[in-house]
Amino acid sequence: MMKFSTFVKTAAITLSLSSASAVMAGPIASDFSLTDTLNFRNVTQNGVAPASRGVLGDFQTAGGSRSANGIFLNSFGLDDFMTWDHDIRDNGYDSSLHKIDSATLNIMFMDDQVRRCFWGYCTSYRDDLLGEQAIVDVLGASGTLTQALGFFEVDTGSYDFNLLPLALADLADGVLDFIQVASDDILVFPSDFYVQGASLSVNYSLRAGNSGSVPEPGSLALMALGLLGLGSLKQRKARI
Repeated sequence: MMKFSTFVKTAAITLSLSSASAVMAGPIASDFSLTDTLNFRNVTQNGVAPASRGVLGDFQTAGGSRSANGIFLNSFGLDDFMTWDHDIRDNGYDSSLHKIDSATLNIMFMDDQVRRCFWGYCTSYRDDLLGEQAIVDVLGASGTLTQALGFFEVDTGSYDFNLLPLALADLADGVLDFIQVASDDILVFPSDFYVQGASLSVNYSLRAGNSGSVPEPGSLALMALGLLGLGSLKQRKARI
């Protein structure tokens, strides 16, 4: 049976460990971030598999065709468009525990590239010199516009869009509904380009009243004090 002196030493060590745990634990983290990424090409890109297409898939498109370059949208008087949503509920976000602080939508475009030849001399492939115009919007679950993200000329590259309060409110349940990209004629010139992928980066925090479920180091201290008390009683009984 453990001697009382040994018991006291063990309890003291437990107390010191619990105190160290309390210092190391520090404040509970309340800020989090995540990124939800979709790949619209028909090949894996940067480790991300192609998104599925269809009514119940990750994206839908009217008129757009998919290739290794992405979803090809072409206006020709009748705008091609595509829609998708970002669901962050599988990335650790829980609407009952968390609130959205900010979010940025990133879309990767590729201007259709051409190769021009004149008198036997050919240039390398480069972006189409004609204006390529895209319209980017976010629609709510009811189909109403929550944010107009852009109406701009497309060049190959990455475009960032910060979400405004209405769009953030739409994302509060964990799903950003119906991001829409459409091609649009510039005067008489059609717009044609590829949408290659999209990612949504979200910063969020715990709602008021949710401190997280982190074990409290103080419980170890209470247990050690209880053991000390029991050991002291046992020692006193032994002396009687």
